[in-house]
Amino acid sequence: MNRWIVLWQKEMVAQWRSQSSLPAIILYVLSTTFIVFAAFARIDERTWVVLYWIILVLSAAQSAQNSFRDVEGVSGWYYYSVCRVEEYFFSKVAANFILLGLMAVLTFLGLSLFSGMPIRNLGLFVGVNVSAWLGLSLLFSFLGFLNAKIEGQQGLLPLLSFPLLLPILLEVIKLSSISAGAMTDTEYMSDLYILLAVDALILALTLLLIRYLWQS
Repeated sequence: MNRWIVLWQKEMVAQWRSQSSLPAIILYVLSTTFIVFAAFARIDERTWVVLYWIILVLSAAQSAQNSFRDVEGVSGWYYYSVCRVEEYFFSKVAANFILLGLMAVLTFLGLSLFSGMPIRNLGLFVGVNVSAWLGLSLLFSFLGFLNAKIEGQQGLLPLLSFPLLLPILLEVIKLSSISAGAMTDTEYMSDLYILLAVDALILALTLLLIRYLWQS
């Protein structure tokens, strides 16, 4: 556990000091929300929700893409000798989760500032966000890890991510639309359970595959 905390702290410091990661992502989120405002002076609740999740997913994919640059070469052998793959991998997941939460807050504030805030059930919206951040952090962290291990075959990654990303997007857009009042569904808890089940599936697949990839 102590090694995991040290690795997580190291990753957070690296993200904060990075000149090409965190500042670029923050600028991307803020500029995108302003462009949305300039293009759509007035947007309805459903469009607001869709734009929110599109911006967030693209930001998450960009932030996790280069998370595992240190998995190869001398650094990779060092981590291989001093820690377990689960400690190394989930320190990255935790850092990406926090970064994704920051991007979500910035996206929410940016869209709310420029286009209004349509969310009526804030509790449901926050719950959906946390569940989605977990799934997206796991998924994109695993894809970043896989990308570092199969360099030169990045064309496979969109094909691998789509079957797991699609159900997450469908569920979060539906649940967020309900929280914004754009849809009415009193049985939305079943959709929330589906979202959590997808998160659990991604976690299980990750635990099964990362050790094999780590040793390859």
